[in-house]
Amino acid sequence: MELPLAETLANSLRITIWFLSVKPDGVLMFATQSPGGEGDFISLNLVNKKLVFTFFLGSGLGVIESKKHIHLDKWHEVTINRTGKMGQMTIDDHPPVTGEAKGSSSLLNMEKRPLFLGGFRSADDLPPRAAIKTGFTGAIQKVIVNGRTIDGLMSRALTMRNISTYNGPPCKVNPCMNGGVCVPALNLADCRCPSNFMGKHCEKRFEQMDLDQPIQFDGTSFIGYPNEINTKQEGQQNNQFYIRFRANQPDGILLVQSGGNTVASDYLLLALDAGHVIFSYNLGQQGPGNLHVIRSEVYVADGQWHTVRVLRNKREGTIQVDEEEPRASLSGLGTQQLDTDGYLWLGGMRNLPAGLPVTVGLQGCVSEVRINGQSLHLVTDKMPDAMTESTAFTFCAEKGGA
Repeated sequence: MELPLAETLANSLRITIWFLSVKPDGVLMFATQSPGGEGDFISLNLVNKKLVFTFFLGSGLGVIESKKHIHLDKWHEVTINRTGKMGQMTIDDHPPVTGEAKGSSSLLNMEKRPLFLGGFRSADDLPPRAAIKTGFTGAIQKVIVNGRTIDGLMSRALTMRNISTYNGPPCKVNPCMNGGVCVPALNLADCRCPSNFMGKHCEKRFEQMDLDQPIQFDGTSFIGYPNEINTKQEGQQNNQFYIRFRANQPDGILLVQSGGNTVASDYLLLALDAGHVIFSYNLGQQGPGNLHVIRSEVYVADGQWHTVRVLRNKREGTIQVDEEEPRASLSGLGTQQLDTDGYLWLGGMRNLPAGLPVTVGLQGCVSEVRINGQSLHLVTDKMPDAMTESTAFTFCAEKGGA
């Protein structure tokens, strides 16, 4: 399968693949600088049930091999990272393996070249140093490149050969009731429920009392809304948010709005970072090296209910957690308007802009959200089919005190 590769990988890359292999050998992916395999390249290859990440930056080769064998006929997650000459590979929950490319070059030159997934057109396409011998036999569940999930692999493919829809675990037998759709998540089967059902298997019908309960987030779920509740506003001079939440982990996204694929585009982020709430935004003048971040001093990753109020008036931002003194700061000189796609996401987002200060989803609960002083109903105001990665619409056990 040949896929378009729009992302720039020159300085750094991060690619995640969820895969199941039937055979011990086969190429998961590769991309080259030039047709015929010449020049710079990256490859991820399965060799005798071990994964090998190879990258060539023009002056030297980097090779990173996994220490453990994968299990055949089981789903695995592999993530490869490269920053300059340094590379890293992580498989499932095993410790990462690192390596470094030889030579002086630290840039990967591969502008507007496709990504080959699972195979190749002919041996002439292969970079000789990658030691790729055969195509991949198995299934691929998900591909993420620099934080962007490639949706609809078969529909996005430029070319493909001997590819068919996978029909096996974990969704071969649909565990979801009442019209729920089974969504694979590695070896687990999640359920995407119709709007009037909830529960792990969509087994429970919504009752009116449920609609006012706090929403639970598990680190992978998120919900989307129009950013002004009833309407989408792509250009905003001001933002005002109030969120009542509790968190079980020190890192996680509370709320995010985005205007592009990276933090070089406009964005607004409210998140937990090392147990403290941060408020970060870019109005088009900042870049990855100088992000504007305002940090609260209150520690909130304690499982207790907390409130956060943030206000952005053009370039000036203010944050207040619980009863602390508000903390204010100005973003860099330049524009004063936030330009996004008009959507607001709670708990995380499917395709996060690359380079955000926090990239993991919230693990905890949200009981109340106000946008510009107006209450957002967490259930009835959500966009249809917005929880594209969630297990189901679930609620916290209790609402807690005021």
